[in-house]
Amino acid sequence: MADIVFVNGIATPPVPKPGQVLDSPVASVRLRCLLPAAGLRALGHRTSLAGLTDLVRPGIAERLRDPAVRIVLGKPTPGTFAGHPEACTAALDVLERLAEVRPVHADVCDLLTERHGPAGRHRDLVLRRFVPVVASQWLADHYRPTSRHAPLVVEDPTETPVPAAPRFRPAGPLRFVWFGYWSAGTGALLGRALSGLAPEGRDIRLTIVTQPAAAADIDRLARTANDRVDAPCRVERRDWSPAEVGRALADADFVLLPQPAGDPRVAAKSHNRMVEAIRHGRFALASPIPAYRELADFGWVGDPAEGVRWALAQPDRARARIAAGQAAVADRFSPEAVARRWAAALALPATG
Repeated sequence: MADIVFVNGIATPPVPKPGQVLDSPVASVRLRCLLPAAGLRALGHRTSLAGLTDLVRPGIAERLRDPAVRIVLGKPTPGTFAGHPEACTAALDVLERLAEVRPVHADVCDLLTERHGPAGRHRDLVLRRFVPVVASQWLADHYRPTSRHAPLVVEDPTETPVPAAPRFRPAGPLRFVWFGYWSAGTGALLGRALSGLAPEGRDIRLTIVTQPAAAADIDRLARTANDRVDAPCRVERRDWSPAEVGRALADADFVLLPQPAGDPRVAAKSHNRMVEAIRHGRFALASPIPAYRELADFGWVGDPAEGVRWALAQPDRARARIAAGQAAVADRFSPEAVARRWAAALALPATG
């Protein structure tokens, strides 16, 4: 048995009540901290959560000097460095000193580009002092030439404990789903994806599951949707939550996963949304980023209109791809499989 401390955010995380499961609207917190911590507990290890400000409290750093205690510094939550520069600098000082006497693992699930202030200091320590744990093979290859320690690959786990039965029997309107965090370019990205769809004149329904702040952008997309396809198209928005994502996927025929071409940050994205589509038994239409290309046999990676035509013409083969994908997801992305890879990355002792 080992003790693992996951450090995320600036403040001390709340202590869950008995039977309560901690959650977060931030994907990196859920997928790279909360779910791995739960998986490691299921393997028999002790885990705890800490904020950056905890690291400067008397006694905490001394406890963390014990090499039997594993430290995992998570991806900084949005606004952490900009909003709390002094506290972040003090915490990074503590972690740098700890890294001189024992390993400090740093989770890296995207590109680190900032070179100034606490964010730049964080980037420097990840490459110079800490042991990077990355979310994909592409990120490992990207960081290996500049990292002092060889990056360790531990993918995101699925958030869906039990897979849904594979289903592909489109009837009536074709139902598409997009889910995730809505950013400035998402509306244009989805508009381009819609404009290529020509499903033999069948009506289209697009459900978008995202944060409420995107409502105005989605209303604009809905007003122009019928100008983009050769069929009636209705767009609806639902407030994001894991449960709402699950309900939307249960109603879907296709899951749209477009990514912008030419953005170097896109190549760093993880498998997680295509994994969730497969886990829910749905046919994914994904852009050819590195992580999605690894799963190309289990959906469609490439032009979404071509993927729609292929799946409609060969529904049995589409269902077979989903079923094969679910076996692959269970083997590689289940919470149990990912917890075992975290245990290996952290060199945890075997449990009975």
